[in-house]
Amino acid sequence: VHGPSRRLAPLAVALGTTIVGWGVSTVLFKNHYEVRTVGKISADFCQMGSGTFDCNAVESSTHAMFLRVPLALWGLGAWSAFYALLLLQWTRVEFRGFTAWAAGVALPLAVAAVAAAAYSTAIAAWVIHAFCAYCLAAHSCSLILLATLVRYVRQSRPCKDIPDRAPWTWLQPKLTSGSDSELF
Repeated sequence: VHGPSRRLAPLAVALGTTIVGWGVSTVLFKNHYEVRTVGKISADFCQMGSGTFDCNAVESSTHAMFLRVPLALWGLGAWSAFYALLLLQWTRVEFRGFTAWAAGVALPLAVAAVAAAAYSTAIAAWVIHAFCAYCLAAHSCSLILLATLVRYVRQSRPCKDIPDRAPWTWLQPKLTSGSDSELF
């Protein structure tokens, strides 16, 4: 039987991962701003390697933006949303019945984040031919978040208010006595 601390351990790791991811995305946004204004990232860490790791090449490419918004800013928004959802789940604060679904909402968002990370890594490898160490750190955080959310959701008990049935059957009327023929 899982005790409360063991059940909350993956959620604590997920919360910590969101904080790290938010920090990495903040650095990425600073780097993006530097590339667009100064023309070069000031951090020496971004200049390591023999062309394999080149944050300037990645941040200055057209692929560093989505819908005219820097990917780092999308990341900051996503990490903030993850943090809010996981904090709701951790505190079990009731917000119009949303608490029971906080981790359930975060899970598909984490899948989307990992898919976006895989796509941008593929672009870096096959189109830009350079990687950004900070980008890879953010992608790793996405993967860790997904793994911990999967573990948390798998070991959590279903919400008491929601029957253990398919979602579309929640709206069907419950029969209190008799058979189905009473509905007709």
